[in-house]
Amino acid sequence: METIDYYNQLALALCLKAKEQTAALRPLGGTLAREAERLSRYDQAMRLRSLKARVLHEVGNIREAEAIAGYVSTKVGLGFSAARLALGAFMTNVPSNRDVRWIGKLLLSGNPPRDKPFGTVIVALGNEGLPDGVAVIPLSRLARESDRSESEVKASLQAEGSFLITAEDFCHLLGKLEKKVLDGTLTLPVTLEQLRSESGLL
Repeated sequence: METIDYYNQLALALCLKAKEQTAALRPLGGTLAREAERLSRYDQAMRLRSLKARVLHEVGNIREAEAIAGYVSTKVGLGFSAARLALGAFMTNVPSNRDVRWIGKLLLSGNPPRDKPFGTVIVALGNEGLPDGVAVIPLSRLARESDRSESEVKASLQAEGSFLITAEDFCHLLGKLEKKVLDGTLTLPVTLEQLRSESGLL
């Protein structure tokens, strides 16, 4: 029959073994923490790349629609045919594409706005910063729709707190931010204030 001393020795042996295992696992804990941090930085960098792809896709779509609208606006004044009127009526009823509806209205219009701007697209950074506070702005279209100049629309957006930047400069900015994120010197989200304070970013 085992005595108290036996159980005490067994408990001591188990404690010693647990301490040895804890000591052996301690370096592994540091390694796992570093790997988790590295994966987090990589995930944030991928979010920036995804944002860049989304912005470039939206900018491309808007510029394509603007090119069509600009072409149509120069041709509308040359005269109307039954086919052009029919096409305009059809295009104004396309529910899912605002640009197509605008071109349709232009076809039906008797006075095409040939002096209005076309093609300017910018990126607006809002107070939420990156990556959530980013919007692609069809500046020329907004100017036409509101019967204002592009500079007036820009001033209005800036008065609302947006920082405006070209799509090309925005993509360059994302490249700089991605390097900082991967280096571990910056984490998402990045506020407008952080962007302004980071030398050379804004």
